[in-house]
Amino acid sequence: MNNLSYYLDTCPDFIKNKFININFKTFDKILKQNEDPSFVYIIKKGKVKVYSLTPTQLKYLERIYCEYELFGELEVFIDKPILNFVEAVEPCEVISLTYNQTCWHLIDECNDEYEAKYIIYAAGASPIGLNVPGANLPNVHYCATCDGPLYKDKDVAVIGDGNSALQYALELSNYCHGVSLITLLDSLF
Repeated sequence: MNNLSYYLDTCPDFIKNKFININFKTFDKILKQNEDPSFVYIIKKGKVKVYSLTPTQLKYLERIYCEYELFGELEVFIDKPILNFVEAVEPCEVISLTYNQTCWHLIDECNDEYEAKYIIYAAGASPIGLNVPGANLPNVHYCATCDGPLYKDKDVAVIGDGNSALQYALELSNYCHGVSLITLLDSLF
């Protein structure tokens, strides 16, 4: 059980009652590029793939999301159109959280209504720090989404292995001048 599954299981009923459970079949399109974002999804069961289309209409795989992972949040939080396509790889059961372009709505067990423009997703994940001299200097960051825009039009390096490092490098390439990926692996896929 990961942190997100724990939080979903222990989430207060007044929040759980607002979850929308949706089932998708294999190959169902969940998100389409350039649509307005209105949902954040949490996968309860199954897998989805995130991909973009090349100019020749070939699919370029960006990432696979599995059970108890979150997707669709980036576009909602930065208030931009959907960046990529998301499609079910196998039958999926997801939780959908609704956003109406201005705020999130929750109603508690006393029927008090709350609105929030922002949500902080705090699943307890923490980065693995570098064990090298200088790793605690001010220009070393662990969140491309949070700190990447500080380096607009600059050259940056991403140090790491696996999907997260590649995902951060791809994300940073949208606004940084150059992105170098430093890894110990021979291959990322």
